[in-house]
Amino acid sequence: MRRTATGAFGIEEAVSLDTLEALPEDRRDSLLRPVDAVLTQLPEVVLEEGLAGRFCHGQTVTLASVPRGVSRVYTPFGQFL
Repeated sequence: MRRTATGAFGIEEAVSLDTLEALPEDRRDSLLRPVDAVLTQLPEVVLEEGLAGRFCHGQTVTLASVPRGVSRVYTPFGQFL
C-alpha cells in the first residue's frame, strides 16, 4: 500500500527527502505550510484583542455566535492562536 493523501495534503504536494536535502537551507523554509493548514476543516473564529489575550492565558472565552466545539482561533491581525 502507498499513502497518497492525508487530510487536505496530497502526494502531488509532497517533497522527497533527496529534493529537500538538495535545496539550499535558505530555500527549505519556503516549503513549510502554516501550522493551521491542517485545520482548514474547522470553523474559523477571530477574537478581538482583549479576548485573544484571555484565550492565550488559558481563560474561558464564550462567544454567542460560535457553536461549541473545536475551532481555529485567530487574533484580529490574522495570527493563529
